[in-house]
Amino acid sequence: MPSPSRGALTVEQLSVRYGRASFACREVSFTVDRSSSFGIVGESGAGKSTVLKAVAGQLAPTEGRIVWDGKDVARLSGGALRSARRARQLVPQNHAASLNPRISIGASLRETGSSPERIRDIMNQVGLRDVSLSRRPDTLSGGQRQRVCIARALLVESELLLLDEPTSSLDASVAASLLHLLHNLRTQYDFTLIVVSHDLDAITALCDSVGVMKDGVMLEQGSVQTVLTAPSNEYTRHLLEAVPRIEAVPDPEVWNAWE
Repeated sequence: MPSPSRGALTVEQLSVRYGRASFACREVSFTVDRSSSFGIVGESGAGKSTVLKAVAGQLAPTEGRIVWDGKDVARLSGGALRSARRARQLVPQNHAASLNPRISIGASLRETGSSPERIRDIMNQVGLRDVSLSRRPDTLSGGQRQRVCIARALLVESELLLLDEPTSSLDASVAASLLHLLHNLRTQYDFTLIVVSHDLDAITALCDSVGVMKDGVMLEQGSVQTVLTAPSNEYTRHLLEAVPRIEAVPDPEVWNAWE
C-alpha cells in the first residue's frame, strides 16, 4: 500500500479481537485521502463499528496498523498522542453516553478550552441557536445531543470526524436535516470524514468512496457510484436489493428545503 499523504488515513491489515473471542474484524485495509469521505456499510455484526473505534483510538489493533498523517498512531506517546486523539473525533451511535449527564452542555463544551463566544458561534452553526447552554443532555432530543457532539468536534478543530450510525435514531425529516448540516460543514471546515451506517442514502449523500463489510472482512470497496450501482460482490448486490433507497443525491434546491 502506498505511503499516505499528509492528513490522510491509512488502515493496513487491521485485525481486532476482544479478549479470547473470535476476531471482530480481520485484515481490513483502506485509505482515506485528506478532505475526502469514506463510508462503511454492512449488516449488524459486520465489524463496522469496531473498525471505527480502532481508528478513533478507543480500541487497540490486535494486528495491523493505523497511520494518520504519516504516523503509526499506536506508536505515539505524550503530546503527539494527545494531538492525534484530538484530531480524530468520534460521534458515537449512543451520543447520550458521550455527554456527561451531571453537567450542562455548556460546561461540556467549555472543556474544549474554547471561549464562550466561540462556543455560541459553533452552536449556531450546528443548528442549536436557540438551545440554552445551561441545559443538561437528558433534556435534549437525540438529534440535538448529536449536534452537540458535532459541535465539540468542531471546537477542538478535529481533522477527522468519525460518525457511527448518524441517522439510526432519527426520524426522516431530522435525518435529512442532519445530512444537510454535515454536507455544509464539510464544505466549510474541510475535514476528513468516515461514516458507518446502515443507511445507504446517508452514505450516498456524504461519502466519496465506500467499503462493504461482512463477518469482519472488507469484501469490496471503491467509489460510491461504482459500488452502490454496479457492485462486484454478490453480498453487496443482496444488500442493495434488500434496502429501499433513493437513487440520487438530492440537488441543492432539495437540500435548501431543510434549512
